[in-house]
Order: sequence, then C-alpha cells, then structure tokens
Amino acid sequence: MPTLLIVDKDYGVLPKGWVSAAMPDGVEPTDYEKSGRLWRAHKVGALPPALRKKDPPSFKQRALIFKDGEFIAAESAARCAAFRVANLGSSLTLVPGPEGLDRSHSTVWDYGPGRTYGSPQTALDALLSWVGPSEFAETHYARGWAGVYGQGVSGATLSLSTLSPTAAHPLVIDAEEGNAVTFDGEDAGACLESGDVGSVRVRRIKFTGALVGILPARPGSAVVRDWRIEECLFEGSPEKPLDIGVCLVNADLLAIRRCDFKDMTFQAAGTYAGAPNDYKTMVEMSGCRSMGGFQWIYNDAEVYFVLANNSAKANSFGVRHVGDKALILAGMMNNVLERGSSQFECIRADAAAEVRVLRSDGNCFHPGSSGAMAVVGGESLGLEEWRARTGTDQASLETDPLLDAGLAPRTFSPCLGLGRPWSGRGASGKTRAMSIDAGFEQVTEPRVPGAAIRRQPEIWRRK
Repeated sequence: MPTLLIVDKDYGVLPKGWVSAAMPDGVEPTDYEKSGRLWRAHKVGALPPALRKKDPPSFKQRALIFKDGEFIAAESAARCAAFRVANLGSSLTLVPGPEGLDRSHSTVWDYGPGRTYGSPQTALDALLSWVGPSEFAETHYARGWAGVYGQGVSGATLSLSTLSPTAAHPLVIDAEEGNAVTFDGEDAGACLESGDVGSVRVRRIKFTGALVGILPARPGSAVVRDWRIEECLFEGSPEKPLDIGVCLVNADLLAIRRCDFKDMTFQAAGTYAGAPNDYKTMVEMSGCRSMGGFQWIYNDAEVYFVLANNSAKANSFGVRHVGDKALILAGMMNNVLERGSSQFECIRADAAAEVRVLRSDGNCFHPGSSGAMAVVGGESLGLEEWRARTGTDQASLETDPLLDAGLAPRTFSPCLGLGRPWSGRGASGKTRAMSIDAGFEQVTEPRVPGAAIRRQPEIWRRK
C-alpha cells in the first residue's frame, strides 16, 4: 500500500492537508517524517487519480490537498502556496526544523536512505515550512545521498516555488560527495522544475526520463534569473528518454558549466517548438560535452549566448536558430563542433534571422560531407565565407578534430593549442599564454609563448 506524507499543521506556509510525497509500496517514511512535527503518514489502497501519470506530460506544478477524506487537485502548486502567503500573511507560523539539522554548511536539508528526509520534495517542503517566502539569510542545501528519486506529487522529481534565495545566499541542490543521485522523471514534463525561484545552484545530479531535465522557468511565467548548473549528467536511453537537457525559456543569467549530455532526443540546451519566444535572456555554456541527439543548441528567442570550450557531436546541427529573431553569439570561443552524420551543419540560422557575432575564435568546425560549416539566410558558407560575413574566427579551423570516443583530442589533434584567450595581448604588446585546447578537455600543459628574459642578480665584491 502506498504511503502519502500529508502536512498536518494548520498554521504554516503549506496548508493542512498538503500532500508532499507519495512513497511507493515497501518504502517507509523516515523517522523524522513519521515524527508528527510536520506530516502524518497516510496509507492508501491506491494512488489518487491526480497522482497517476498523465499522458502527455505537462509542465504544470500540480498540487494535491487532502480534505474531509477526499483528495482535491489544485491546478498549480506555486499559486496554491502563494495565495496562502498573500492572504494569511503574518498570521502564519514557521514550522521549526528537526533538532539535529546539519548546520555545518549553513543549513543542510539531507534526503535519502537513513537521512532526515526520504525524498528531495519533502526536504524542500520542510525548508519552505521553516523559512517561508522571506529572502534567505543563509545558504540552504538540499543534499541527496545515493539513490534514484522518481516522480513526485507535482509531476516532477523536485518542484520549486515560493522560496526566495539570493545571489549571496542561494539554494544549492547537490549530492553528497561520492554519492550517485539520480532524478528520474518517469516520463514527466521535467525532473527539476521551477516556477518563480531564482538564485539556484545545481551540482552533481544525474537527470533522466523526462521531456526536460531542468526547467528553471515554466513557459508563460516571468523571467527567472541566476541559475548555475554544474557537473551534472543528463542522460537519455531507449528505456529512459530525455528530450532536452536544460530548457532556456525565460531563464536569464543561466550558466551551464562542466556538464555531460548523452543521447538527448533533441538537444542539450534550448527551447522547443511551440514555446513562447518573447523574452530576452543571457546564457553561458562552458566546459560541457554533448554526445548524440539531433542537435546541440536550439533557440528561437533573443538569447545572448556565451559558448566556451565545449565539445559537441550531433547528427544534424550544432547551433540551430529558427524564426525571425537574431542569433546572438556574444562569445563563441574554443568549441569543437563534430559531425555525427554526413548532413551535419555546425551553425544554422533561418532565412529571416540576423546573425550577430561579437567575439568568436579558436573553434574547430567539422561539418558533414553533405552539410556545411554554416547556413545563414539559406546560403551555405565555408569558414572563409563565414569570416568575411562576421569578421571573426581568424584562428578557427574547418577540419577533422581527431577526437577519441569520449570527444577528447587525440595525439596530433588540431584542437591542441588551438584555443584563444578573450584578449590575446597585454597593454605592452606581450602575447598571453597560448596553451588553450579547444573543446571540453584540456590536455596541453600550461606554457607561455616565449621565454621571459630576466636580468641575473649582480654580485658585488667589496674591495
């Protein structure tokens, strides 16, 4: 019999009856979850219809309220919590956390086998009950221990709403060092989704089994700022497909760093057909590796991209831009775009799109034999034509990068030492170190372009 964790306090930010988590058969709540401090455990013969998987999945943050013996489905978890905060205000009481809360790194809300909470969602619900919607005064960590965490009540493994982290005191969602933590969306809309929460850091988590791995902002919501996604693995498979790694819709100041993307159905990062494109944002992707999938990046909005030291191998496109808004490459430095098929095009912008490139260099482009280095306005361009059009990529190459199976450069790869710093010379004219490898992996040892001449100290003999 499944067990539901239901909020049993009538004075907190979350309403009494709020269903935080559904534990599958054979999985018991933790000691704290059974303590009565916040929840009560409620066994049911079968999951309520609102908790059963929907087809097709959506990006709605569902909520479920247990009242008078019945389960009432709310359209939006975020709106439900926000309505309570707006209407009850100061009459709400913050629910204290457990006495043994780990405060060695600000505040650690731990979940997993033998930890305080059984799932990431109950850990975040406890955090919300403790701090409410007020701005964070300290950094909070939702830290997972080894395990695979499936779809929760909201329709995602973890759904964020109402919390107010800041750049100085963010919300960190990570895994304990040495622990493998997987968010399995179980065919949901997203593994990790947010409606209105900014200043979030996500580290060392694996995402699989959803339309989107991470959804910082829902389509149709306001722009959400300041997400950093670092050292995460996004992996799709025939059994657990993952269509898009990170969704860019309404996500501003979004940084994706040192992440792995394996076998995405569509793309590592980007939007999707039918999503709104009336937003302006800035996105950085750096030090990432993307293998497999239809394309690397797909976009149709006014997004300023900074792409640095990435390696991407895809079947059809590297950077693909559709629609009538401009493709804006604020910085495209030291990337390797490798063909996965003969039709591969490194960069493609629709006929109506303007291409604006501020800085691009040190890239290795390897289009397919029937593809192109770039297609702009329906015109196929080789590297020389691209240089003439944009005035960039003077040190870039259009050649086979000679990569191994993991997309790292092999011996004699032209990617070794190909990379360029943002500014190649100092004010005195001295060249900066030129030991940057293009792509996600740095093989070359650091070196300077020439030997510095230093004057030997003089030794004076006293007579």
